Amino acid sequence: MEINLNRRKFVKYNSNAVLLAKMVAIGFFSNNQVTASTWKKDWFSTITLNETMKVMGVKDVTQSDKIIISAPDTAENGAYVGVGVLTEIPEVEMIALLVENNPIMLAGYFKFSSKVMPNISTKVKMAESSNIISIIKTKNENYLMAKRPVNVTIGGCGS
Repeated sequence: MEINLNRRKFVKYNSNAVLLAKMVAIGFFSNNQVTASTWKKDWFSTITLNETMKVMGVKDVTQSDKIIISAPDTAENGAYVGVGVLTEIPEVEMIALLVENNPIMLAGYFKFSSKVMPNISTKVKMAESSNIISIIKTKNENYLMAKRPVNVTIGGCGS
């Protein structure tokens, strides 16, 4: 009995290893999928909204009512605040989430194929009551922005 069990494990693990090797060989995993993207340290060392947008390469931002930010009006605990961004703007390539009054303003950065309709949902930490800002970049290099205020009763960034 013990021999059959070991044989099964060997076949199972060997099959998985062969499959993984084939996927790597045909380029199924790109460099960004296997490892983290290049670390953008300067994105996390800014203090103001304008500085943050500048280091991210954001220019000529236009307010848009076509960006819907879903978040609670009041968050009981800033350690985890559910936030979602939805838009029907075509050819969106990037959505950035920023929390205006946080020590580190950038809370999320999401890249998309311009062929999908982006819809993100995540949790962010909020140090205090603040605006949540969503910046969207389209394929045509247009930048659009929306804001939503969220009141926080207990801060989540060490306060």
